[in-house]
Amino acid sequence: MKKVDLKNKIGTEFFSAIFTKKNGEERTILGKLHVKDEKFFAGGELKGDRDHLLECIDVNVLKKVDDPKHAWRSIQLNNLISLKVKGEELVKKGESNAIAA
Repeated sequence: MKKVDLKNKIGTEFFSAIFTKKNGEERTILGKLHVKDEKFFAGGELKGDRDHLLECIDVNVLKKVDDPKHAWRSIQLNNLISLKVKGEELVKKGESNAIAA
C-alpha cells in the first residue's frame, strides 16, 4: 500500500502500528497523523525526502512528556509489520509492505 493511500485511509483517526525499529527491536504504538488544527502539531517543518516515512505522534508518549515534540515518530514504511485503523488491518505481516509515494 502506498503512503498516500495509508494516509487517506487513516485520516484523522487513531491507529495502532507494529514496526521494526532501526536497531531491530519491535515497537507497538498508538498513533495519530499530523492535523494542522491540533495544538500539539503546531510549528516545525519536515525537511528532505520523507516519502518512505509515516510521520505520526505516539499518543501514549504524548501523555507522559511535557514537550510534545518528544512524542513524534517516523515509521519506515518498509518496516511496518501491522497497521490497524478502526479494526481494519491495512498492513499485515507477511504481505508486501507499504511503499513510498
